[in-house]
Formats: sequence, C-alpha cells, structure tokens
Amino acid sequence: GRAGATVGLAMAEVHAATGRHREGLRLAERALQTFRAALDEAGAARALETVARVALAFAESAPGPGGAQALAAAEELLALRRRQGGTEEECAALLTMSRAHLARHEYDDAFAFAGAAVELARQRECLASEAVALQDLAA
Repeated sequence: GRAGATVGLAMAEVHAATGRHREGLRLAERALQTFRAALDEAGAARALETVARVALAFAESAPGPGGAQALAAAEELLALRRRQGGTEEECAALLTMSRAHLARHEYDDAFAFAGAAVELARQRECLASEAVALQDLAA
C-alpha cells in the first residue's frame, strides 16, 4: 500500500546514497506505480521527485540511461506541479528539468528551464524559490 511505497521511497534514497542506483530506481518506480494506482497525486509527486533525483545520481556516476529516466520523471513532475499550482513546487520541478537536461549535456535547455524557474518565482513574488533558482542558474 501507500505506507509501503513511502518506505520504498526512503529506501530508494538510501540505495542511491550508497551507490546502488539501479535498486534505488527500482524501488522509486515501484512506489510511483503504487501511488498512481491509488490516485494519490501528492504521493506520485514525491515518487517522481525521488525517481528524478536517483536517476540524476545514476547519470552522474556512470554513462547510461539515468539522464533519460531523470528527464522523463521531471517532465511528468512538472506537468503535475503545474496542475497543482504551488509556486515553490513548480519552481522545484523546473529546476529538476534543468538538472536533467544538464545531465544529458543539453546546456541550452538546462539554462532555459533554470531561467523559467527564476522568472516564475519573480512573477509570483516567491523569494525563497527565486533564491534557489538563481543559485542553480549560477552553477
């Protein structure tokens, strides 16, 4: 159930932190399926964030499919966050998109998504999100 999926997300992060990215991705994707089946958008968003984070760590550690997996999760996360409407969450999703493009060496796209996060934060006067987005843009 959803409680098990939540534990699975935590375990996915542990696996990623210890270099076991494939296992981390497997757990995060299983949790995502559980949240989708339960029609739990908040849980699905957390799972997509975890899938993207673990896939990005995988992409940074070795060549392979991590960048593509991170980008797919980030795209779905961004669409979900836009439907939900929270500024901080949407900015974070835009930055996840930026990082996914960066992992794929798609620098123009990475810069565009980071810039979009800054612009969104400024439009909605969300200083915390603007600061995070500016830090990512500078990096």
